[in-house]
Amino acid sequence: ILTTPLQIFFVLLGYSTAGMAYGLSLATALTIPVSQYVLGTRPRLPSLQTFYRLWEFARHSVLSVTLGRVYSRIDIFFLGLLISPAAAGKYEVALKLTLPAVLASEVMGEGLMARVSNLESKTEQIGADVTNVLAFSSIVAVPLFFGALILARPLIVTVYGPEYTTASTLLIGLALFRLFRTQVDPLSQT
Repeated sequence: ILTTPLQIFFVLLGYSTAGMAYGLSLATALTIPVSQYVLGTRPRLPSLQTFYRLWEFARHSVLSVTLGRVYSRIDIFFLGLLISPAAAGKYEVALKLTLPAVLASEVMGEGLMARVSNLESKTEQIGADVTNVLAFSSIVAVPLFFGALILARPLIVTVYGPEYTTASTLLIGLALFRLFRTQVDPLSQT
C-alpha cells in the first residue's frame, strides 16, 4: 500500500533509480507508526514464557522463511551485482507493474491448498475445485499480458519516466512469466 505509491512519487520528483530505494525505505519506516495507529495498540516486550513458546513453534520455520525471502529477491541481487544497479532498477519497475497479475492466483492457491487437504482427508474428488481455481487464477494476468504487449512503453514512461523506457521489454517478458505462474502456482499448492 505504501511502497509503490511512494516510489512513483519519488521517481516523478526526478530521483529516478534512487527514488525506488527512497520509496521502499520510507514505506518501511512508515509501516510501524501506521500499524500502531490502525491497530490501536502499543507494542511491548513479550514475557520469557511467551518468547519460549514462540521459539518452540517457529524455530524451524525462521530459517525457511528467511531463505525463502532471500531466494525470492535473488534475481534482483544478481542483476545488480553482475550487470548494473540500473538494470536491477529497471527489472524492479517491471516486476512491480506486473505484481497484480499473481495476486488472485496466490489467494486462490492458498485457499485451494486447504480445500484439497480437506477433500483428500475425506477421500473425496478434488478435480472440480482445482479446475475452478485454474479457470479463474489468470483473470488479471491475461489482460495484463496483452495490455503489456500493446502499452508497455507508454505505461513505463507515464508511471516511471522516460529513463525507464528500456524496461518495457522486461515488462512484456515478466507479464508472460506471471501469466504462466498463475497456472503453475495453484497446481503446486495442490
